[in-house]
Amino acid sequence: PRLGPALPCCVGGLRPTRWSRERLPSLSSRRVELFDRMHSEERPFIGAELPLVKQRFAELTAGAIADAQAAGVPIVLCTMARNLRDWAPSASCFAEKLHAQPGLRERWDEAYLAGPTAPDPETGQPDPARALEELEHAAAIDDTPAKLHYALARAHDALGHDDAARASYRAALERENGPSRAQDWVEQTIRDVGAKAGVPVIDVQRRFDTAGRLGLAGHEFIWDGLHPNLRGHELIASMVLSTLEQELHVPFDRSRDIERADGLERLGITTQTEQIGRAGEVLNLVKLALQAGDVNQTWKQAHDGCREVLTEGETGLLVPPADAPGL
Repeated sequence: PRLGPALPCCVGGLRPTRWSRERLPSLSSRRVELFDRMHSEERPFIGAELPLVKQRFAELTAGAIADAQAAGVPIVLCTMARNLRDWAPSASCFAEKLHAQPGLRERWDEAYLAGPTAPDPETGQPDPARALEELEHAAAIDDTPAKLHYALARAHDALGHDDAARASYRAALERENGPSRAQDWVEQTIRDVGAKAGVPVIDVQRRFDTAGRLGLAGHEFIWDGLHPNLRGHELIASMVLSTLEQELHVPFDRSRDIERADGLERLGITTQTEQIGRAGEVLNLVKLALQAGDVNQTWKQAHDGCREVLTEGETGLLVPPADAPGL
């Protein structure tokens, strides 16, 4: 019985099989990576099946709760941290009309690319007002791409248009193609399923947003788009401990608590550790940018991340100051 599943692998590895597969296309087992292909074609990766994806996510979350409760294990849910303000969408898609009309796509690209570099006629420096004007020209052609909304958000942000900036940052996430960060429907599903099951829900997303500028989380607590930095993990830990104490009534002997600096020292966590971690994230971005083979948003983030790691050293965004909001 154990040989059955392994047999195809054994046969597939034999030299005659490999020889035949190389010379007879019908025997080839090449995989078509739909996710990568749809991204490279800038078409939506998820379409009509999205309602089913949402349904399955809710069912699986509820199932995890039911399994824990059946085993007599207390469970809490957490929403997910996400960086909307300081992290651009990983991929965008375009309306079909731009795929059908290359000239229209060229006009869109021209307006979009002119936005971030649009200069002030007097100073020659990038002008967010002129950038916004160019980006709105692109939006008039096609407002589908997530990267357009992120660029609009940055322009509004620079101009002090807080409400418009918030709305555009959120739109960028909601339009992201194959997002790695939790979209609003994911966060709300966690809240709804937890409430229905009567289990505590630790709203990490709202707590992080409350501590961030514009009411949106950024690099204060998150390294990249979704991974908390040291202070982000500390904030999550404090929320989990409070919930375990107050809602699940787990007893903790707080007389054994130690000072933060002492705890970091005992754990061997230093500013240099943060620097190394951030450098690792940047190297991964560089790898993704090289794989993409063109100058896209991932390339820009990798470029900016390298500059950040090289210039910030042991200060700046790598380790927020002790008086960072939310702690």
